[in-house]
Amino acid sequence: MSPLRLILAAAVVLVMGAAILGIGQGESPLAAAPPRGRTLSPQEVRASRQRVVAGGEQVRHGRHEFAEQGCGACHTLAAIGADGELGPRLDRRREPVQAIAGSIAEPEAQGQPGYDRELMPRHYEQELGKEGVAAVAAFIKAASG
Repeated sequence: MSPLRLILAAAVVLVMGAAILGIGQGESPLAAAPPRGRTLSPQEVRASRQRVVAGGEQVRHGRHEFAEQGCGACHTLAAIGADGELGPRLDRRREPVQAIAGSIAEPEAQGQPGYDRELMPRHYEQELGKEGVAAVAAFIKAASG
């Protein structure tokens, strides 16, 4: 391999490595996230799971969609063992189910303080419809108490 090609190959590897690691892209979303708070006690997790089981068809549908959409990759929800760290903990949500649905449907307008609203996908209402978003919100509400 010629010296020029070797230099170009090394430059490509460096640029790709930097892109993968996010170097030069500002602060990591994990570094900017607010503290996660204490974990739930075993009794709180058990109670959360019981509320989900007792929640009925809408809550079951919401749990399915939550898993199907990969929400647990970013959010923590102890009732189902989700331990994502990019988005806010969902097992501590205390607002009404309509507010939770609004945060899902329009995260840029109703996102949680301290979290980058650009990270939350904006396609959920289009993909799931209002009923699907309401089901996910009902599931989160049941799991969080």
